[in-house]
Amino acid sequence: MSYRCTRIATQHHHIQRTDLSDDELTHPDNDQHLCDECHEATDSYGKELPPGEESPPDFPEETRDEVERRSGGQCECVNPERGCH
Repeated sequence: MSYRCTRIATQHHHIQRTDLSDDELTHPDNDQHLCDECHEATDSYGKELPPGEESPPDFPEETRDEVERRSGGQCECVNPERGCH
């Protein structure tokens, strides 16, 4: 059975993997459009970065637009452990 959150996605764009090059980090395949609840349930939400570590770059507007079209406005979370299914 395939899981997908049924809530409306907001302006949260979540980087799925941080162990990639800058070009790969900001690629649409690494961007997940999430609702508030699923964004807050991610492992990285609200955590401070270790000293000396930088935040990943923001997604370019073109990437955000493409991902929002792909999502159709629905949260793209597929993790049933986040409690959204």
